[in-house]
Amino acid sequence: MTKLKRALYILLGSAFVAIVVGRLMSLPPPPMSDAEIAMRFKTYRADLDRLVVMMNEDKGIGIVTHEFIDLAGGSPWPRPEPAWGISKARWDEYKTIFKRAKIPRGVIRDVGSGETMIYAWTWGEPVPLAAKSYIHCGKPKKGDAYQLLPCYEGKEWGRNYEAGRHTRYKKLDERWFLFEERE
Repeated sequence: MTKLKRALYILLGSAFVAIVVGRLMSLPPPPMSDAEIAMRFKTYRADLDRLVVMMNEDKGIGIVTHEFIDLAGGSPWPRPEPAWGISKARWDEYKTIFKRAKIPRGVIRDVGSGETMIYAWTWGEPVPLAAKSYIHCGKPKKGDAYQLLPCYEGKEWGRNYEAGRHTRYKKLDERWFLFEERE
């Protein structure tokens, strides 16, 4: 075999390995099992309940994460601290709970429906392509209705596949559900 052929084989082999490794790295990590999430729910229940209470108290807030705060209805970020909608101390309280309860992304609340979603596991940036969350079904405002499958169905478990998006849920407690969504 000539040196040129040998170099070509090495180059092609290296390219193949790089493609395979790149492909494997783009796959989502294995999701947390339902049992792990249910155990974490029991362990951090007080923190999860506290997040729901805080979101209900902070009426103008729609999303709180480690990196930003979004007002209900959307708002540009970054913005000056007086326009955050909550104080820095309050945001620090959220972030402390996220860290302690191992919340990877943050919390989202629909102001009208009263539903709160707290991420337990996610994959994909900036929008999760796959996620497992805790859903709390609060009380909808007058004239509003539940938006999320577990809250409006209210069953022990359920699943749906629509427009390329798979969702499933199972009840954890009276108003709490484990909710999974995948592309």
